[in-house]
Amino acid sequence: MKLDDTVAKFCPEFPGYARTVTIRQLLNHTSGLTEYGDALAGDEDDDENKTPRPAHEFTATEALQALSRQQKLNFRSGLTYEYSNSGYVVLGQIIERVSGKRYADFLKEAIFDPLGMQDTLVVDERHQKPSRLALGYDKPSGHWQDVTYSPWNFIYGNRGIISTVNDLFKWDQALYTERLVRHPTLELAFTPGRINNGQEIIETHMTNLLKRPCSYGFGWVISSLDGDKVVEHTGRSAGYSAVIIRVPSRRVTAILLSNFFNADAPEIARQMIEIATPGKVR
Repeated sequence: MKLDDTVAKFCPEFPGYARTVTIRQLLNHTSGLTEYGDALAGDEDDDENKTPRPAHEFTATEALQALSRQQKLNFRSGLTYEYSNSGYVVLGQIIERVSGKRYADFLKEAIFDPLGMQDTLVVDERHQKPSRLALGYDKPSGHWQDVTYSPWNFIYGNRGIISTVNDLFKWDQALYTERLVRHPTLELAFTPGRINNGQEIIETHMTNLLKRPCSYGFGWVISSLDGDKVVEHTGRSAGYSAVIIRVPSRRVTAILLSNFFNADAPEIARQMIEIATPGKVR
């Protein structure tokens, strides 16, 4: 599989536009695919917090099928940057088709087991039950409620990995070696992507938030301070927040996991980095 292979090569059920959408564009969010939540049953984040819960539990396969029924892209592939959860879902399904294995099993065999990440797994429609799971909480009615369950929990690719700080540290440290990926390939992930006209992808939300230029690579927001490259990402779902910030040249990483939607999590992680690299990252 190559970065400039098209979606059509692996997902022939998609309309003709799939011949213009590449793996590279899925990785850097320039594909133009609509959000799979919209394709399935309305806006995902809104549905996650609605009660009662929908009776049907969606799967990644259904998300791919729903996307394949969309007759047009939101914009011509490569035209602009627009964050897309759908890109990750499609990439996960492509991994299954190329490897002949479930996404969860592939990651376990290729990453989790070799690195000793014994408390990490992908939850899918088999409803795997991790031990010692921290339940997710929110305050939808002004008081704390367990919101761990969602019918969207079993869609994976953009979500579905349950882990710990200790396991993620093992993964982080492996990135300084070639146990998982060759250094030149990893550098591609840490290199700003470009749209069709050659312009570097600008991550406007993070640029405005951090007050410094931020670009986007393959799953990483990229910035620079005092000559040090900083790569980071945040994530959230109902009841959970996650942040990882890496300063590879200094081998410093902050990992923050929260079992409630903590809007302050990114800033807390940045303060952790500042403590570890005084006068460098702020």
